[in-house]
Amino acid sequence: MNHIGDIDVCAGELYAGVEYFADGEAHDIQIAVYDAETLALSRCYAFEPSSGQTEVSGIAVDPDHGIVWMCSWADGETGRYLYKYAMADGAYLGKVHLQCPPQWLQGVAYYDGCLYLTADDGTADLGEPDHLYRGVADPDRTSMTVALERTFDDVTMQGEIEGLSFDRDNRRLLVSYNRGAQVVLGMPLGFYEGYEEEIHEVFVYDMRERQ
Repeated sequence: MNHIGDIDVCAGELYAGVEYFADGEAHDIQIAVYDAETLALSRCYAFEPSSGQTEVSGIAVDPDHGIVWMCSWADGETGRYLYKYAMADGAYLGKVHLQCPPQWLQGVAYYDGCLYLTADDGTADLGEPDHLYRGVADPDRTSMTVALERTFDDVTMQGEIEGLSFDRDNRRLLVSYNRGAQVVLGMPLGFYEGYEEEIHEVFVYDMRERQ
């Protein structure tokens, strides 16, 4: 593999969605599980080809339901679903159809019974912001309605949103954002004016604002 789409941590283990990615296409999608302290590889679970998933951009561990959720950045049918795998043995459990699906999903994370999705759906060349969406995690349903949770119009510069995570102790949302590089089909192709390298930042938001 040459691309880690996203990571999550649960019970001392680090879960990574990995693949070989080039020019908008991915192969050999897997869930790789590592020891969170030593980073030693513990096990790998291959994705289910019949699922229709063609890329992994986000991964979320849902310990309440014993599920590892994955999303796909790729356009078309594959990006309209979340894909479910069993935490225990990596068995494929099916997929959930996103109603009102966001475009260009980049990350998924589980928090207090909900799945949060970041989407690189703003055109950076036009200064359009990316967004955060939310839906209720229900493993027994075949569909999930997602709603707009936040518009990221407060970042330093519009670029490419990536994954997200939660600081549960302090009730904070952390969002990874890239800026400065011109990205086409998921591949950096030069830089915007004034940049000589891509800048990687994490933006932090207080979840208690939702109360």
